[in-house]
Amino acid sequence: MAYYLGRDLDIALTTENVSFGLVVEENSGDVGVEQIVLKDFAAADGTSDFSTGDSLFAGPKLQKNSNSVFGTQTYDAISSATASNRPENMTGVDISLSTMDEDVQFIGQRNILKAEIKKENSITITRKKKDNVWNVCFNEARFGINEDGDGLADGKTQPDYTGYGYRVYLKFATGATGETFILPNCCITEYSNSMSPDSSQEETITLVSYVNPIILDGVGTSAEVGDADGGL
Repeated sequence: MAYYLGRDLDIALTTENVSFGLVVEENSGDVGVEQIVLKDFAAADGTSDFSTGDSLFAGPKLQKNSNSVFGTQTYDAISSATASNRPENMTGVDISLSTMDEDVQFIGQRNILKAEIKKENSITITRKKKDNVWNVCFNEARFGINEDGDGLADGKTQPDYTGYGYRVYLKFATGATGETFILPNCCITEYSNSMSPDSSQEETITLVSYVNPIILDGVGTSAEVGDADGGL
């Protein structure tokens, strides 16, 4: 387990879809009620574009216009509005890498076989609460976008497709270069909200991945982190 302050690294959160991101916006038919909506960031017609009034939870993993996955993004569907894959007001990041094993013992044998069942890597992000985006996504979009890419996944199927869940990027250095650690196919497992009369209100979200992480040495541009040209 490793703990980092929010200022110690760069972090980005995206979906596993190359075009669609998840945005939280107010329900037009019910004032004060927020909902999560799929937005096509690659649409050139602007009919489903991202506007300044929307709150981005996770953009698409395809980084257009040779952008890095970290920082402000510029997509075809965005004109004057900007979007960033980095969660705002972060205070801490907790990373835990582990493996779930099963003991296998045979009759007449004294040794015990340790059989690996799956990876169990988790990342917990804490930030100062500024809106209800994380809360809405925990309740409605824990498993990201479905396999067809036309709606939210309901978690009732095996996560055996590449578009399952979310993708979390961590860069452990500042500047143009630095080791980039990627957790693909993450699902949201926990959400909590802490309140105190003498401190800022904070919220925490935990994402878990059951596949091997991806480790890269570089800036984390589209060619490295997952685009239509054969990236990861």
